[in-house]
Amino acid sequence: MMNYVAKHNMDIEIIRGMEVSSQAGHVLALNIEGVVKPNMTLVRTIKEIHKQGGLAIIAHPQASRTNSVSFNEIADIINSEDLNTYIDGIELFNGSNINKILAFVEANIKNPKLGVLLGSSDGHTQRIGSGLSIYSQESVVNAIINKETCVVVANTSFIEDTLDTALMTYAIIQGHLSGSIKHSV
Repeated sequence: MMNYVAKHNMDIEIIRGMEVSSQAGHVLALNIEGVVKPNMTLVRTIKEIHKQGGLAIIAHPQASRTNSVSFNEIADIINSEDLNTYIDGIELFNGSNINKILAFVEANIKNPKLGVLLGSSDGHTQRIGSGLSIYSQESVVNAIINKETCVVVANTSFIEDTLDTALMTYAIIQGHLSGSIKHSV
């Protein structure tokens, strides 16, 4: 995909990343160069992500029915005296219940080791596609590093939005493939 975007001079930012299963739960590794091994401790996982120049984002914290990092484990990281172990971001909303995450974040918002707040469209409920992060930086990576993101949660119909988004995405891809849509930087 990176080659395709570059070849067609598309104004799309693609970030290499993966969701890593640490012993404590899932961590998003963004802006990495290689693979981060699974099943390490949370601290080791975060350090390996940072070693690659990547960003460690806690995915769906304290979520039920999935491998999630608990609030206690996040608190251990952000309250530790190890200044080299920190979280670059925490997924505040991903289509799941925002209230319990928001309460934890509000209690720890002034801790610089908590990182930036992010919204995601990665939900596994009827709210798929209803969360996103907005930013004014040229790059989402820079926005995360500079802690300049804003979480937006839409209150929209899943079925209608999914169909509209799928049709729009299909039309854009077809336009690029046919050469009828061009982007200039």
